Amino acid sequence: MRNTGILDVAVSAFEETAVVDALKGEGPITIFVPSDVAFARIPCETMEALMSDPEWLSEVLLYHISKGLFTTGDLILENEVRSLQGEIIEVKVTESGLGIQDTLIIVGDIEARNGIIHIIDHVMFPRNSRRTLPSIKEGLEEKGFDLMTTLLENLDLDDQSNEENRITVFAVPNEALINLKEDLKLGYSDRESLGKLLAYHIIPNEYLHSELRIAQTLFAANGKPLNIRISDQSTVNGIPIIERDILCRDGVIHVIESPLIIEH
Repeated sequence: MRNTGILDVAVSAFEETAVVDALKGEGPITIFVPSDVAFARIPCETMEALMSDPEWLSEVLLYHISKGLFTTGDLILENEVRSLQGEIIEVKVTESGLGIQDTLIIVGDIEARNGIIHIIDHVMFPRNSRRTLPSIKEGLEEKGFDLMTTLLENLDLDDQSNEENRITVFAVPNEALINLKEDLKLGYSDRESLGKLLAYHIIPNEYLHSELRIAQTLFAANGKPLNIRISDQSTVNGIPIIERDILCRDGVIHVIESPLIIEH
């Protein structure tokens, strides 16, 4: 990024904080670097406050970095990625080009030793935007997954997830759960069996689709491995993921075609 003539402010800002160590690491990382013009768009008072507050500056800069290698093509497919600051960076295609939050990528896909750089036209400021989103229970209800909602209530989901401790749920449509119940001759009053089954559909951390493809293997709440395969058709333990990245204030929902079965 150095000596480009259009990223001098960003380079100086990174060097002012320990965030520069993330840029020097092995990676791979993706960096959304504001141009000098982007920084010039910030009001003088805000810019002075930002540069005089190392903690705030670090948070803002970390919001511009994501773990993993994401070309512009990857970003279009993913729709969103997680920043190192922790909040989600949304991606959308607009009439003006590829949008990252409320900015545009003006120069993309610049290869670096440990990742890839995209130059953006505004500085992004993180904000806690998840509080207005539904909970996982509410999200499942909105999608019409009534049976999944009822079963998760038996697991005391509120004790497992909150805004500080988000989880991942692989949700199953009603019809698939009804068929499973009949195949296994399982009654919904069988709390222990249902608990083991549903725990296989929960990961005790939040993973977006972009993070699933990096992780490849994760462990469900019951301790069993979940093998992730990302291709034209993403799968978990061979079950297709048919809808992904439904963000909730206490985690994320991915919809899968049929239930995950515990192998004995």
